[in-house]
Amino acid sequence: VCDVLAVPQSRQALIDIMLEVLSVARACLSVEEAAMLPDTVAYDVVGNENPKSVFKPSMLVDLEANRPIEVEAIVGGIVRRANAAGVPTPRLDIVYASLLLVQRILTSNRATS
Repeated sequence: VCDVLAVPQSRQALIDIMLEVLSVARACLSVEEAAMLPDTVAYDVVGNENPKSVFKPSMLVDLEANRPIEVEAIVGGIVRRANAAGVPTPRLDIVYASLLLVQRILTSNRATS
């Protein structure tokens, strides 16, 4: 996480992706519930993250251990809900497509090992 936060462009990309996820969540919730998820949530989460954190997302831990990543459970579900709700998620779509490719490569490498 600290590497992503250390580079202004990747930090902003993370915020932008989080804003897309918030848009999807708001589209799937009641008006009252959606009101509890302002855009400031994304900025607060990133702003409160420890820049020296050694935390690794579970998909990275899986990738490093050469295990299947949970792309469908973590990203695919959000993309499908976005599509169903008509919410554009261009950044998240790129992340999803990229992770599907990584997953395919991991699976292929395992099959040939």
